[in-house]
Amino acid sequence: MKFRKAIKIAILVIVSLIVIGLVIWTVTSPSPLPVQSKGQLQSGLFGFSKDVASYNISDGSGSYSFEFGLDYSQNLTSGSPTRIEVYCALVNQQVTSIFTRGVALALQSSSLFIDGTVDNSIDVSSKLISNLQTYSFVIPNLSSPLGNHTIQIRILVSTIDVNYIGSSTGTYQPVLLNGTFTLVS
Repeated sequence: MKFRKAIKIAILVIVSLIVIGLVIWTVTSPSPLPVQSKGQLQSGLFGFSKDVASYNISDGSGSYSFEFGLDYSQNLTSGSPTRIEVYCALVNQQVTSIFTRGVALALQSSSLFIDGTVDNSIDVSSKLISNLQTYSFVIPNLSSPLGNHTIQIRILVSTIDVNYIGSSTGTYQPVLLNGTFTLVS
């Protein structure tokens, strides 16, 4: 009799741990990005973007279309901290999995090139602002020669399939955005 009671308690503990684990996994999953029209984007932060790129990404849960916008000041002061923003928006989705309620993006790696040379001094942060996934690149001390320069942002993002229970990493996609700026003293 005690053996049966011990088995019932063990089963109850295991089931409780599984349920708690699934709840934690679901609660810590990112929020899915809402689909936005190109009109909505142009009237918001994308209206100020210096470069916009479109990417279609497919994974096991569906097909998604994203817009990536690059925003920064084109007239920069030498020696000053500089902020460059990359905005990511979901513009279309075709979800094919019954388990998936939406998609999010995760930054896997990033590089900033000035005149073709990588700048390793940058700090990168990520946050969700106004239904846009935003990546901020901060150069603490911009010290290129005065004059005109090219800039290229290379990021590697992955889709995060946000399921009704938990989430999973989908497909990886490299994204390139380009621009120019003038550095003055």
